[in-house]
Amino acid sequence: MTELSVTQTGDAGVYGFSAVITDLQTAKVLAKPVLLTKLGMPATVELGAQPGVVLRFVVTVANGGHEASYRSDVVRNGKVESAQSGLLSVKNSV
Repeated sequence: MTELSVTQTGDAGVYGFSAVITDLQTAKVLAKPVLLTKLGMPATVELGAQPGVVLRFVVTVANGGHEASYRSDVVRNGKVESAQSGLLSVKNSV
């Protein structure tokens, strides 16, 4: 299971992206990446626990700062095996 969120930071035009990746069978949290990004600029994080397998997230906060698009890919040996994309509402930090 993956929980994603995007929040405005205290700095103008800077946003925080966070993910919580949990094993569905054990409920153990596997990773909690956090990224900072600027309005309109894609931010990417790649996580890998097995050789040749990567979980990649790309998030971009849309101009206006009210929503962000994201894409998550599972990549095995350089080839995308599955992908998901969507929109996230940006939360205010205050």
